[in-house]
Amino acid sequence: MTISSRNRAAEGDFLSSRTPETVARAASSVLDRLCKTWLTRAAVRNPNYDDESAARFVPELHDFPPELLPFNDHPTYVALDEPIHRRVQALAWVAWNRRVVETEELVVCRALLALMNGETDIARLRRPGHSYRSLLAATADSREAWESDIARLTWAVVGELSIYEFLTIVSNDERIQPGARVLLELHERDEAAHASLIAQVMRGHFHELGTQQRARFVDFLPHAMTSLSQQDWVVWKDVLELAGVDQAAAIVADVENAPDVADHVPLLRSYQRIASLCHDVDIDLPSLSRWKP
Repeated sequence: MTISSRNRAAEGDFLSSRTPETVARAASSVLDRLCKTWLTRAAVRNPNYDDESAARFVPELHDFPPELLPFNDHPTYVALDEPIHRRVQALAWVAWNRRVVETEELVVCRALLALMNGETDIARLRRPGHSYRSLLAATADSREAWESDIARLTWAVVGELSIYEFLTIVSNDERIQPGARVLLELHERDEAAHASLIAQVMRGHFHELGTQQRARFVDFLPHAMTSLSQQDWVVWKDVLELAGVDQAAAIVADVENAPDVADHVPLLRSYQRIASLCHDVDIDLPSLSRWKP
């Protein structure tokens, strides 16, 4: 059974008699099962790590999918030597994973911890990533403390329901180095499990929010989804500069303003997961063409 099919089975179908109470009871039951199986489900606790594949290096394979580089077809980049292309791909793999880890640590974990501990001040979350800046802006614009809390919750939910797809985009690519794929596959398994947990918690407790809180959650959804899928041009410029590309700033400036270069990462499976959650808690998911399948 695949990871996604296991998650769908775990989440279940709660739509036959859908009321806030029945959805909450069903979610609680799924959470109980997930907690009881967590020690065997969590990949980070699995001793069967594939050391042989992780250590294997295949010269003809990539470190990172070239088409995920927004400047991959830029004439100046294409004309660069192969060793520089290799360095760019290696740095892109590091930057891609750093984005995932920062989303976990600075958006999801800190938001959930702050909500559980009753904190309201997130001014200390100063990081350069686009999603973090957008979260800070949303909380700064909030007039009430509860609005800031709803902003954190929204970014945390969207982040946890979409983060694993950043991993699968690379781990499913057979052109990538075996070691890189193995590491991402392990991380992906746990992130898929985390997504199931956060979805069930939301199904079980969303009805406890007040009318204004639910409305604010819906208001924040498109902003969170956009920020978490947005290309971070500052990071791509850093990748090129660290690889020794003298024209890094000019290349990034060209592709950032090019109409034929996507300004976001396509997260279609994540959109479906978020849409399913919104349907189960009776809210309308804003239409975002960049996410929609």
